[in-house]
Amino acid sequence: MRFCYIFITLLFLLGVVKIQAQSLNSQIDFSKPKPVTTWGMVKYDTKYTFKSVIHAFTKPLSWKEKDFTKFIILIGGTAGITSVDEPIRRFAQNQIGLIGTF
Repeated sequence: MRFCYIFITLLFLLGVVKIQAQSLNSQIDFSKPKPVTTWGMVKYDTKYTFKSVIHAFTKPLSWKEKDFTKFIILIGGTAGITSVDEPIRRFAQNQIGLIGTF
C-alpha cells in the first residue's frame, strides 16, 4: 500500500510540476560561425603554450613553506626509489634461477 502512495505521488509530481531545467529562456545565436584557419590555430596554440610555460616557471615564486616541503619530499622520495631500483632489479633477476620452472 505504501508503495502505491509513493508511486502515485511520483506520477503526480512528474506530470504536474514544470521542470525549469527543460525550459530555455536564453537566446542562442545560430548564425554561421567564422571559419578557423590553420594559421589562426597555430597563433592560438603558440600564444597559450608560451603563457603556460611562463606560468610553469614562475609559479614556484608564489609557493609557501608548505609547498616547498611537499616538493622536497617528492624529490627525496623519487631519489630514494631511483637509488634502490637497480639493486632490487639485480636481486630479482638472480632469484629466477632459484625458483625453477613451472
